[in-house]
Amino acid sequence: MDKGKIGKYLIYAIGEIFLIAMGIFLAIQANNWKEESNNKKLERELLSNIWSGLQIDLIDIQSNKDAHRRFLKSQIESIKWIEGNTVAKDSVVYNFSVAHKSTSFLKSNAPFESLKEFGLNRISNDTLRQYIVYLYDISYPNFEDIHKKYHKTLDEALDLGLVYFEDWSYEKNENVMVPFDEENLKQDRKYLMKLKYLKKLNDLVLLYNSGLENQVTETLRLIEKSTKNSKS
Repeated sequence: MDKGKIGKYLIYAIGEIFLIAMGIFLAIQANNWKEESNNKKLERELLSNIWSGLQIDLIDIQSNKDAHRRFLKSQIESIKWIEGNTVAKDSVVYNFSVAHKSTSFLKSNAPFESLKEFGLNRISNDTLRQYIVYLYDISYPNFEDIHKKYHKTLDEALDLGLVYFEDWSYEKNENVMVPFDEENLKQDRKYLMKLKYLKKLNDLVLLYNSGLENQVTETLRLIEKSTKNSKS
């Protein structure tokens, strides 16, 4: 081969190498784009599930808040009656009945467990990820703990006070507590103090409830913002 042909072969070889390199580069980029697209799709699905679960949780939280406000009002009125001089009326029966009620917090935990299976880093937004983790790992357990303490104190109050009330049934999902031994009921210091403690715990339940409602609402807002940005 003469020098001219060698030059042509070198140019051809360099061109081939360049085309191969470009092909490899494009294949890697295409794979990365596909993987990134799949990751974003998975992230949106995980966030969508958490969003749906939090919507259900929020309804339960707000419902519990309304209920505990009623409980608190009746607990206050029941304590006033015990410490006062009036006889039992229909309003007293109603207040004692409502004062000894409780609620349960039923959170939707499955979406968060699913997220942990795929990895928390699937949530690309650091702030949103921190909000979600704090909500499920700290705020929810704390709220459940105060509910358990409230239920325990309620059971203790009932154990002390039931001897002063007529038997009741759960017809129409209502328990009606009619006091028949008013004099001894008003003089039972242990029952009164337990009812006062239940009232204080109810204050705490409502405080936790309001904070949790705000936190869930903000987390929902961040999810909606993150999902909207990922689609744009």
